Amino acid sequence: MCYGVKDAVVMWNTPADKSKMRHNLCLNTYGAMVWFWSTAEYFKFYNNVMSNVNVIWVLNKDEKNICAIENSMFVGHNELVNKGGGASGFGEKADPAKLKLGDNVVLNKESNLQIVEDPTNRNYMHLVSGTLGSDLGAGLFTK
Repeated sequence: MCYGVKDAVVMWNTPADKSKMRHNLCLNTYGAMVWFWSTAEYFKFYNNVMSNVNVIWVLNKDEKNICAIENSMFVGHNELVNKGGGASGFGEKADPAKLKLGDNVVLNKESNLQIVEDPTNRNYMHLVSGTLGSDLGAGLFTK
C-alpha cells in the first residue's frame, strides 16, 4: 500500500525480468503511479487499485515497451499514459496503445473510493468491504 507518495513505482535501468506488481492499493499519488523506462514486456501488473493519481503510467520518451494491465482499477486520475519527464515534470502525452488494458480494467477519471478511516479498525486505510474495487484484494494484511 502507498499513500501520498510522488511516484509509487520507479523502474529505471533494470529490466523487470519476472517482476510483478499485484494486490496494491495506492491512494493520492501526486506524481505517476508507475514510472517505467526499461521494463520487459512480460512485467505482470494485476489486481491493483489506484485512486487520486496524477499520471497512471510514464514511459521512456521513445515509448518502446508495451505494458499489460489486468484486473485493476484506476479512479480519479488526470492522465492515462505520458512519456519522458523527469524531476521537474511528468512529460507529454504518450500513445495510449502502449498500455494493453485487459477487459477487466476499470478506468474512471471522476470516481472516488471508500476507504476505512478509523485507525482502530483492522482494515484501516483499505477499501470498505462491498464497495467499488474491494473485490480485487488490494492492500496490506487483508488475509
